Amino acid sequence: MTDVDDPKRLVSVVVCGLLLVAGGGPAVGPAGAVPPSSPTAVPTEGAAQLSEALFREPSDTVGEPELAVALADPVVEPGTETTVELTIVNTGQIEAGASLDEATATARGLTVTVDDDEAPVEVADGTAAVGSLPPGESVTVPLAVTAPASADGDEGELDVEIEYTYTEIDDDNTADDETDTDEFDVDIEVGERSRFAIEDAETDAQVGTDGLVDVELENVGEGDAENVRVTARSPTGGVTIGAGSGGGTATGVDTPPQRGDNGGRNASLSERADMSTESAAFLGDLDEGDDETVSFDSRIDSEVSVESYLLEVTVVYEDEDGILRESATLAAAVEPTGAQTFALSDVDSSLAVGESGTITATLENTGPEAVETPVVSAEPASDRIDIGEGQIAVEDLDEDESANISFEADVSGEADPGPRPVTFTVEYGVDDERLDSDPFVRRVAVADDEPAFTITAVDAAVPAGTTQTVQFNVTNNRAEALSNINVFLYPDGPLDVDADEAFLSDLEPGESETISVDVSVDEGTEPRTYPLEADVRYDSETDDDLISQVYQVPIDVTEPPDDDGLLPSLVSLVGIMVIAGGIAVVVRRQQ
Repeated sequence: MTDVDDPKRLVSVVVCGLLLVAGGGPAVGPAGAVPPSSPTAVPTEGAAQLSEALFREPSDTVGEPELAVALADPVVEPGTETTVELTIVNTGQIEAGASLDEATATARGLTVTVDDDEAPVEVADGTAAVGSLPPGESVTVPLAVTAPASADGDEGELDVEIEYTYTEIDDDNTADDETDTDEFDVDIEVGERSRFAIEDAETDAQVGTDGLVDVELENVGEGDAENVRVTARSPTGGVTIGAGSGGGTATGVDTPPQRGDNGGRNASLSERADMSTESAAFLGDLDEGDDETVSFDSRIDSEVSVESYLLEVTVVYEDEDGILRESATLAAAVEPTGAQTFALSDVDSSLAVGESGTITATLENTGPEAVETPVVSAEPASDRIDIGEGQIAVEDLDEDESANISFEADVSGEADPGPRPVTFTVEYGVDDERLDSDPFVRRVAVADDEPAFTITAVDAAVPAGTTQTVQFNVTNNRAEALSNINVFLYPDGPLDVDADEAFLSDLEPGESETISVDVSVDEGTEPRTYPLEADVRYDSETDDDLISQVYQVPIDVTEPPDDDGLLPSLVSLVGIMVIAGGIAVVVRRQQ
């Protein structure tokens, strides 16, 4: 073969000639000779374009995509909806040259289509766009599949079709984009391995409190599970799942920090900074047919009103081949103990404007749990009602047990009569935790300014110019016992009394006593009714020293008696008696 017959030597000769013509300088030929300069001048720019467009040396590294497809895990559990991972690998292929050209061996714009006609599973969405896949790299396509429970033991194939574009170099070194389609049959089967079920889930937590939720987990599959880790969460609002604990020992994995023997119950969950809505616990090995209970701390907010909340559990484990697997999400309904409730009834009061009184009520524990040392608080909405001791402690109350409560209160004289709202709350203990009930708002009656006493005169008819003994009834109108009662009389005008003060030791609510007073009327007084003023100073049950309002007791002045000659003697006699002994005030208790 001559030099001219060799394509590479021919290209070299042509290139050297072009360089000689373009630059006017010598060029070394294939044999090393230096040809003479050409007398013809060619523009430099045109020569460069011609050299680049027509005499580019072809690549010696030309490749082509080569795809392979496999399922990472070809076994799907029956009766589950899960995701399998279809892995696509571009192994590349050298078409020419000594090494692989990435540009030509890259599969671009991959579109994957999966047909499940020959498979024992159903693929939810059989088409996916992947993008580009360079040689030596792989990509994973997730496929959502459903394996019917009736397909247990069935085997089949997924028909996978991959369409892609790549760059092809023709024999004449022309680069063109080509579209190719590869088809694959990927084996898949439905079969049992370790599979889990929640046999029972229960909690000792009451709504509004902390507690434990215990989950009994059973391996109902056909394989042993090792290094089982359980993750629990609740999508129900107001339910918090905290740290968990299991019953196994880790082998070859990091074991989560373990709690003390008491399960960490000494600390309230609300005080834990690491509390979250999801938590994991290590369970250990769980052989086929075995069950184990795993426990998680939990808190149920007092606002939660559902009868049961949803608990979701996921199991991560190693199968008998040491492959790490994850179960489908398991769900269970957990029924907490209902929120603690109370009833407040028979709310009554003896409150009156400007007076001291009592607010009474009956508190009932309506369950569902017994409560420890309930404390009832009362807070009036009006600042003109003052409850001295706003908290009353009650003995422990079992479910459906009741207790009477009582609050002493003072009402300002500037208050208006009528019902006034008072808010009652109950603080109580359950399992050594102090909680607060929902508030009770009740309307408490405030009576008008009623006199503390009623003072009336019995047969209060006194003839003008005479002195008569008049009996006065004093009645306690309050709902409390009163003591150290001093009745003061203030005669005016034609009236006079022999003693202007009388003393009563005490009066129970509604009780009356009678005092006797000699009342004198001036001679010549016009017959009619005249007022005798009185007030009372007394002590309340709280030892408050109080003064009542001023009372006006009517005294009827009648016509003087006829003068039959005996009257002056009688008057003189009465005068002598007054001078000698005075007028005695007789106190007689009238029941």
